[in-house]
Amino acid sequence: MMNNKRELKTNKNKNLYIFLFVLLSIILIYISGFRPVGIDNDSLTYKRVIESYIKNNNIDLRFKEPTFWLFSYISNHVFHNPVLGVFLFYSIISIGIKLYSIYKFSLAPLLSVFVYVCLYFILHEMTQIRVGAASAIFLLSIPDIIEKNLSRFLLKSILAISFHYSAIIMVPFYFLNNSKIKFKYYLFLPISGILFSFFPQIMRLFIEIVIKFSPTFISNKLSLYLELINLGFYNKIDIFNLYYSSLFVIYHFILFNHKKFKSKYDYIYIKILGWLLFIFYAFSFLPVLSFRISEFLGLVLIILLPNAIYIFKQKLLMYIVILIYSTGILYNYIFIQKLIKW
Repeated sequence: MMNNKRELKTNKNKNLYIFLFVLLSIILIYISGFRPVGIDNDSLTYKRVIESYIKNNNIDLRFKEPTFWLFSYISNHVFHNPVLGVFLFYSIISIGIKLYSIYKFSLAPLLSVFVYVCLYFILHEMTQIRVGAASAIFLLSIPDIIEKNLSRFLLKSILAISFHYSAIIMVPFYFLNNSKIKFKYYLFLPISGILFSFFPQIMRLFIEIVIKFSPTFISNKLSLYLELINLGFYNKIDIFNLYYSSLFVIYHFILFNHKKFKSKYDYIYIKILGWLLFIFYAFSFLPVLSFRISEFLGLVLIILLPNAIYIFKQKLLMYIVILIYSTGILYNYIFIQKLIKW
């Protein structure tokens, strides 16, 4: 009888969580999908590209990925407002996959949703919508990395790349394992990235080598980035900015306590965070690449940070700390970087 009551209570809690997640998905999709054009930094550009495609039927896979042109085509034939249709497609896919991943993998799902809204909702769903969908697929592929299911991982990689070409960065992460973290190696990984940042010519040479062996859609992008550097379009970024410095501190704190983590996915998340920092620092001479890749990989934070509360006895205190930290990031996006125009 007692077991039946426990099972009934568990089922009720599960149903409540499912209801909450469906409701949150609908709200977030509505906000993102139906946002006014011009409220964010990129929507006007998307509007111009979509309208140009409808008028001239010009598809350029070097400029935008296959899914963008597919969504534009479908939206033009299905929606009265094709721009709205494209935004809805990206919102449903990106938000739906992220909340599903949170529900499946996070030890504190509602806290993960809050962290996601603060750290990535504006960035991925209101600005970098193609990257947002691609990174969601990457987050969903983490179990395939752990289980070494190559076919499923490759399928998701191809799908992610079809949303944004930068998703090719996820391919090497298949070779990560979920076994014991090599502490000294991962301790100095971000530090070595900082050291590389003082010798940009080395990393530039590395990119030039990558260009020679990359597919056309990647080599063209990288060549363009290097050309823009030569023309003086990119300013050197402050690698010790507040956000990435906070991630540096968080990462090393987590690393020193990694054995206390409970989820079977956490070691992979920690390793990805270490590589995120390395890439950000090492390629800082090329800001568009440094930020884009680090923001793509950083999606693991929406699960890793909430999972970290379970290494503490005072879980409520850590809830509050994560809430305050996430709110600070959201404040930065809205009032400092002004990704949203009021």
